[in-house]
Amino acid sequence: MLYYKYMKLPVYLKYILVALFAALFFGLMQANKVFVDPDSFYHTKIAVFMLKQGIVRDFPWLVYTTLPEIYTDHHFLYHIILLPFVKFIPPLIGSKVAAVFINTGFILLFYGFLRNPHPTSPLERGRKEGVWPFFFVFILLSGAPFIFRIDLVKASGFSLIFIMLILFALFRRRHIWLVAISFFYVWAYGGWPLGILLSGIFLVSSMIANMIFNTRKEATLLHCYIVTLLRRSEWKPLVATVLGSLAGLVINPYFPQNLKFYWIQIVQIAVVNSKIKIGVGAEWYGFELPNLVNYSAGIFLVLGVAMLFFFGHIMVGVQNSESLQKKINYKAIRDILFFTICAGTFFVLTIKSCRNTEYSFPFMLLAGAFILKYFYDKDVYLYLKKNFLRIFRREILYKIFLIYLVLMLGLAFGASFKRVKNDLSRGFGFEKYKKAMEIAQENTKKDEIIFHSDWDDWPILFYHNTYNKYIVGLDARFMSNYNSELYEKWRDICWGKYENDVYPAIKQDFNAKIIFIAEGDIEKMDKYFKDDNRYKLLYNHDAKVYKLK
Repeated sequence: MLYYKYMKLPVYLKYILVALFAALFFGLMQANKVFVDPDSFYHTKIAVFMLKQGIVRDFPWLVYTTLPEIYTDHHFLYHIILLPFVKFIPPLIGSKVAAVFINTGFILLFYGFLRNPHPTSPLERGRKEGVWPFFFVFILLSGAPFIFRIDLVKASGFSLIFIMLILFALFRRRHIWLVAISFFYVWAYGGWPLGILLSGIFLVSSMIANMIFNTRKEATLLHCYIVTLLRRSEWKPLVATVLGSLAGLVINPYFPQNLKFYWIQIVQIAVVNSKIKIGVGAEWYGFELPNLVNYSAGIFLVLGVAMLFFFGHIMVGVQNSESLQKKINYKAIRDILFFTICAGTFFVLTIKSCRNTEYSFPFMLLAGAFILKYFYDKDVYLYLKKNFLRIFRREILYKIFLIYLVLMLGLAFGASFKRVKNDLSRGFGFEKYKKAMEIAQENTKKDEIIFHSDWDDWPILFYHNTYNKYIVGLDARFMSNYNSELYEKWRDICWGKYENDVYPAIKQDFNAKIIFIAEGDIEKMDKYFKDDNRYKLLYNHDAKVYKLK
């Protein structure tokens, strides 16, 4: 009954229902006063600065890094989006509310791409697409690693909005759109080269599809064949994306220092990523494959069903029928190759670094949707059903099995929701280290340096205290590039591996008057200070603060 009522709803009401569902889902996820990732404090603080002074161009707070010279707000548009939320709502809560709106926007675009009546829709049924687009949204939101990543109150969800806009422009061949989207993607997110990657994969997919459907008979010479192949392939999106990205780099509030910043951010940190020599954030470490599959069973089930129809199509030989010949054409091969390559690429990257999870899951689902679009057929379905009935022997058992799968998907959604909500409530409270920073300010002069442990705690200190300056933050690579010997000395002290007297090192080499030890580093680091009368203990609660005498 509900199904038929849903089918009769106007399209705009379906979008409203999806938006309400997503907003409720993400709103419940954000219903706490905690940030799991300290970077959320940094993003909020930059937005607060922008309200007061406009674009943040000078960044003097990280003394022993290259950032005072090359600082670039590589999430500039994201911080602009935060402005109304941090202005009219308490800033930290406002960032959470913004995350709900941004993530809901992505879900609407994902849903729209699935049900769009345009021929590029993977679930092309016009107004008869049924509940499948919503089903795919439901499955996406059952993937615990994906939900966790986009609920970190960072720019991940904002980046996904641009990815979906790029997909719309790619498949609708709106090359001017691609130029504009790529331009603003550079301003919005440090991972903007992903747009170029997608366009490059789209070109490769179209070239392979053309190779399959266009033989060399039309061009006997190899170079003529290559020229013909390129001419028939989708090269314009790649050109449009590259042009838009280059324009975004040059027509930029931070040009030209942004070029050096992106070299460090994209090449040295993201690609090279010397995690053994230089400390990196947790998001740069990958997933173990069994855990990834276990937490995302619904997505892999969709892929499994899609592959069943693919191989079922081959087994029954229906590709020789006239109806299916119309489906298996250049466009079908291009689309399936594009999403399969994208899904495979991001999946491998997710195994290497969990920060790619937010891309691998949507592309895996879209790959499954496009495979089903081109290989789903009544004959294939009947063939698969017949073989499943051989296994279950009776149709009632087959139906029970299907009901069981549906129930398991529902349970998986609930379990993922509960698991992620619990994880998101175990982070850093809004008041974390606030008292410690107040005491640090009371015992220092303006711009005096705080020697602090672990660079990834710096955003919390920065949010509560811009009166002082610090050693390193955002990424340790910026300090290593500034002075590798100084970085190693700081790292060894923080890790409890420094073998000499730390007092002259902190006082002379780092010119620091205050020592801050985060809660998780006290055991490793406090041995240098707790029994030494050259240090005065100022604070001992969720962290330790010492002053050099």
